[in-house]
Amino acid sequence: MDFNTMDKEALKAWLMQKRQDYYAGEASVTDSVYDSAEDIFKSRFPNDPDIEGVRFARTTPFEKLSHNGFPMGSLNKANAVEDLVKFRNRVGGYPIHVSDKVDGLSLHLTYEDGILTHALTRHDGIDGEDVTHNVMRIPSIPKKLPEPVSVDVRGEVYLKKSGLIHFPDAPNTRNIASGTLRSKNGAGCEFLSFMAYEVRHL
Repeated sequence: MDFNTMDKEALKAWLMQKRQDYYAGEASVTDSVYDSAEDIFKSRFPNDPDIEGVRFARTTPFEKLSHNGFPMGSLNKANAVEDLVKFRNRVGGYPIHVSDKVDGLSLHLTYEDGILTHALTRHDGIDGEDVTHNVMRIPSIPKKLPEPVSVDVRGEVYLKKSGLIHFPDAPNTRNIASGTLRSKNGAGCEFLSFMAYEVRHL
């Protein structure tokens, strides 16, 4: 598929559909293919606002709760060292740490007085799906903190490659993490892992 020859509306529709598939845990193209198409769109139509942000609110059987007035958006990507330098300069020149990407499902944890009370998916960025019951089965997520603090913790739920042995028919680790975390009975959540990247005091 030659994204350079597609007209604006066709390319936008393709990107929107692929993004919706991704947020629904049903990614149908690789990240590199999507990123290439998005970069071409942005270079050809730099002032188009519709391609930015999280806009897809899939149908969900879970109760929806607010992200405590602190929306969860998508993280921007960096393809070169220059992108990292620009980011560092934008946030004040502080040292930054670079690590391999963990591709799973964004999760928002709320601890009240040190006790885990809610666990929400990103969903539409404003409200999240309440998957607290399933999250209780993930070993790397503490149910009680060492100190009685009230905080929001955000991070990524993912499946290690070694965990694929428990899901022999699944297409990829990201789809497994998304589907398992959002399953009705939480079966398989005990094989998932969690990596935190942000803490905010309430």
